[in-house]
Amino acid sequence: KFFNDGELTTARQMVNRLDRDYKENPIPAVAQWKKKFVDYAETFRSKAIEYRDAGNFPDARSAASRMLEIEPNIDGGRAFLSELVEAYPLVRVA
Repeated sequence: KFFNDGELTTARQMVNRLDRDYKENPIPAVAQWKKKFVDYAETFRSKAIEYRDAGNFPDARSAASRMLEIEPNIDGGRAFLSELVEAYPLVRVA
């Protein structure tokens, strides 16, 4: 329900809690949901790569940030975002 409603933080917390609480006797659905998070995050990585390759760094950064919001531990995710930040630094003026 939370995943489909876009409440990914709540859904992730529930999956992580089930994973932690049932470490000794894992629930198969936990692995399935973890995979869904990774797959969904991968769609944003793909978008970020497309944007980057097209020279659209603002949208590439946004997509990469969204990827990490969905799956903070995705392989190479933080390094990828760091590369984008280095290639297209943002300056904020207060």
